[in-house]
This record gives sequence, C-alpha cells and structure tokens, in this order.
Amino acid sequence: MSINEYLLVFAAILIIIDFVIPTNIPHFIAYGLIVYVGVSTIDIPIIYQVFFGIISYFILVILYLVFWRKVIEKFVDKFVAPKNHVGGSEGLIGKVGTIKEVNGKLFFSIYEELHEFKSDYPVQIGSKHIVKNVISTVIVI
Repeated sequence: MSINEYLLVFAAILIIIDFVIPTNIPHFIAYGLIVYVGVSTIDIPIIYQVFFGIISYFILVILYLVFWRKVIEKFVDKFVAPKNHVGGSEGLIGKVGTIKEVNGKLFFSIYEELHEFKSDYPVQIGSKHIVKNVISTVIVI
C-alpha cells in the first residue's frame, strides 16, 4: 500500500471514531487528509494545489457543519447514548415518591430529598405518587 492509501484508511478510521466519540476534531483531521491525498494526485503547479486544497477543505468543513453533523448526532442519540441526561427538577417527572411530614408540613420525598408539592386531591402521609409535572420548584403529583 502506498502512503496515500494509508492516509485514506486513517481518515476513514477517524470518521468512524467520530460516530463513537462525537467530537468535531477527528472529522476535521480526516478531511485534511482526504484533501491532501486528492490534491496531491492532481498534476498542477504546487501553488494551485495549495489553493485548491484550502478551498476544498473549507467546503468539506462547511458541508460537515451544515449537514453531516446532524446525521452523526441522530446516530449517537439513537444508538451510542440513547438516554439523554435530564437534570434538575425536570428529571423528576415520572419518578415515584412518598409523602412525608416534617415539622407539621407535608413534603414530597424523592431520592431522600424533600420537595414542595401540589396536588389536586387529598394526600396521606406515606402514600406513593408519581410526579406529573414540575412548575418552578413545586412538584405536581
């Protein structure tokens, strides 16, 4: 195998790595290698090779940022990391907690944390409920 073939194989490996570890850097390096191999095979003066290479590189980067990155993000969201982390109070929606009394006031306990809550029906101490929504810092059950 020639050096150009090794560079193309390395570029392909970098693109595949970008599907597993989503970051822009492997793609940008791969595009540089692909442009170098493509331009070096054209029989034109070196100044035109450099100019054509720079233009080709930026076209590939723009196409990546506009179109291809969205494909990679969908792939990663579906297959590599299917559960997106939802933090804060919004992450409590759908979780089960219990009603507890502290100093005469009722709280909703989830993961040993006490939260203020709002309910459309009467609740009893120790009853379990599912979080339906979160409004500001108040949990709706």
